[in-house]
Amino acid sequence: MHWSHFLLALLASEFIVSMTDWFFMGDIWMRIYRAEPAIWRHSSEGFREGPAIGGSIALSTLTCAGMLLLSHTMHAPSFYILARLTCAVWIITIVPLLFTQTLYMKFHPLLAASHATGWLVKLFVAATAAWFLHV
Repeated sequence: MHWSHFLLALLASEFIVSMTDWFFMGDIWMRIYRAEPAIWRHSSEGFREGPAIGGSIALSTLTCAGMLLLSHTMHAPSFYILARLTCAVWIITIVPLLFTQTLYMKFHPLLAASHATGWLVKLFVAATAAWFLHV
């Protein structure tokens, strides 16, 4: 694997992932986010949105890089195998985490479903970039 190809795949996947974050986890659900205002941090408490967004971008970059490296390590020969890997990662990690939140926190089930879908799309974007990296 050429590192220049890896970086290009990482940048491309991260750009698309940031758009999916905005769509599945962003402003489109603002009405539902505001239904339980007690669980969200506020600027009156000293919370600043900029560093939180930066941290979110850094973590999604880590997700994309991890998927690219995992697929390279596995020598995934086809998109079908990468798709199965993506679904397995999603079912093992994301789904239990998000839906457990809805059991213990005032986190609307629609938000959990939207975030879970967003994570599935995010992982598929990274898997697609990994597949193009191997093609």
